[in-house]
Amino acid sequence: MVAISMLLLAGCDGVKRVQSENPMPAVAVAPTPSVQTGKQSLGASELQTLSLVEPVIDTLHFTDRHGDQAVVCSRLAKHAEDPVDGTVADRIVLSAEVYSLPATRAPTAAGWQHTDDIECDGVDIEAGFYPDSVSVTDLDGNGTAELTFAYHRFCGGGIDPRDVTVCLREGGDSYVLEGQTPVRVGNDPPFGAGFQMDAALSAAPQWVQDQVLTTFQQLRDEAAAESHTN
Repeated sequence: MVAISMLLLAGCDGVKRVQSENPMPAVAVAPTPSVQTGKQSLGASELQTLSLVEPVIDTLHFTDRHGDQAVVCSRLAKHAEDPVDGTVADRIVLSAEVYSLPATRAPTAAGWQHTDDIECDGVDIEAGFYPDSVSVTDLDGNGTAELTFAYHRFCGGGIDPRDVTVCLREGGDSYVLEGQTPVRVGNDPPFGAGFQMDAALSAAPQWVQDQVLTTFQQLRDEAAAESHTN
């Protein structure tokens, strides 16, 4: 059983995309055990103990059988100059890190980190965590919390799908889905919305796949509704 105290994130490549020709099948996520929730985040003094270079978007505090832990999500936008030809590219670095919280609640070294470094040269760039995409669960009832989060990124111009990444972490295990949002132009059929699981997710138990697919499906459907409205 996992007791969770959490604050949802305000705002918390190289993988081949596969175009899905058929609608994604409906998936059912196992019921979450009773979870205690609150709105308790890390304070400024606690954040100062971390060696963070990226601006913190938000924090999330949760407790499982391993003790108190905190997720810190950050977004850093900067410019990178090519040392060879001097061209300047825009970069956005998204990071999600989990820290242990001892009795003093001062975070220790990061237990794990997920980082995506997006770079664009001369085109539009956009990336960020999806609002309310973070969830903390104990779907298998083993006392170790599962953390699911998602973010989007875009490098291009015109009307193109956004790339979407959905991650689920349970302890040292990581499962990742890479997909795209659908785009509709006028009355033409929508394009995009393909997705691909990494090797770990493809071989994961069904409840893990269901959790990740459900998160992606919700984000995909929201993007489809917005695209159709526009």
